[in-house]
Amino acid sequence: MTFESSEISADNTDLDISDEMEEVRELLYELIKTNFSSGVMVEHLAKIYKESYETRGLGPLLPDNWLDHIRVAEEFEVVNRGPIAMVYTRQRDAPPFIIEPPCNSLNITKGLASPKAKETARIRLTDRELAQQVISYIKQKFSFQKNYFL
Repeated sequence: MTFESSEISADNTDLDISDEMEEVRELLYELIKTNFSSGVMVEHLAKIYKESYETRGLGPLLPDNWLDHIRVAEEFEVVNRGPIAMVYTRQRDAPPFIIEPPCNSLNITKGLASPKAKETARIRLTDRELAQQVISYIKQKFSFQKNYFL
């Protein structure tokens, strides 16, 4: 299987723009969008593509280097996590998929009590931290009342 036309992407990787490869990308995009909205492992995607399109004669054969082509296509995002590669779809002209590091459990925000008040920092506790504080408060209250009535 040969593809005649290609163009160079921003990272100097060839993106095959032949009609056949474009059809493969469109079919892969549709598969992911309709069946795997939260992403899919590369191996599983290839298997489903072959079952859905190749064996039924409904689409072109999936080339050996198909993953290289969707890595540079703007409508896909390929994320490697150790030995696992996941494929996600994104809208055209969307920014790249960015995974942010876990944030601190204390979410500190600034808020104003009134427009004239000075700016104060407000700490929002997680549900678990709030529950721990409530339990601690109840235990203190209960032990105080117990000692008070003795």
